[in-house]
Amino acid sequence: MIVGVNYVEPKDINVKESSRAVGVYFKALPNSRTAPAWNLPISSSLLNTIGNIQTAIGLMLVVLVLFRRILIKSFFRKK
Repeated sequence: MIVGVNYVEPKDINVKESSRAVGVYFKALPNSRTAPAWNLPISSSLLNTIGNIQTAIGLMLVVLVLFRRILIKSFFRKK
């Protein structure tokens, strides 16, 4: 049972034939990372841009939901 380890590579597992125990050596990731780097086919800046767009759309939807009654009344008054 491995507890409290986020990322374990096969080279970090140490099995001795003479013992019934299995040891796991945890090595910190470079550059103070908490998770291994993803090798994605698209750039991280594109993902950041998409995330910013999603956040902006979400905020606009929240504003529309909060003011929907006022917006509906003003829309029907104009007609």
